[in-house]
Amino acid sequence: MRHFGVCAKVGVLLAAVAVLCAFGLNYNASKSNTGNLVLTYSSSRVSAAQASAVLAELEKAGKTPDETTVRRILQKNGVQAEGIRKIVISGIVHSGGGKGYGILLLEKPEDEAGARAAIQRVK
Repeated sequence: MRHFGVCAKVGVLLAAVAVLCAFGLNYNASKSNTGNLVLTYSSSRVSAAQASAVLAELEKAGKTPDETTVRRILQKNGVQAEGIRKIVISGIVHSGGGKGYGILLLEKPEDEAGARAAIQRVK
């Protein structure tokens, strides 16, 4: 009976990891040339070329990104921004100790954990 409890707990843990991995796979991440900005996005909404163009414009602006600026730049680069339900902008610390911003473009607000996981892969 005790082994059954351990197996059940391991099964639940593996299922949770699988769900988190699945969410993470839905989001791509691109880093700006300086590495100060990381953009996570769904490839069904944003292409890699659009992500690069958006990051370049955000870097050129030279200021802390805000949601209004991000939405304007998305539209300027042909991204269908109405499908992006939530934009999260948060400070990040790079592995080398430098600081920057992570910008999460979320189709579903509940996907935030997966998008944050994508940032961790490119920092």
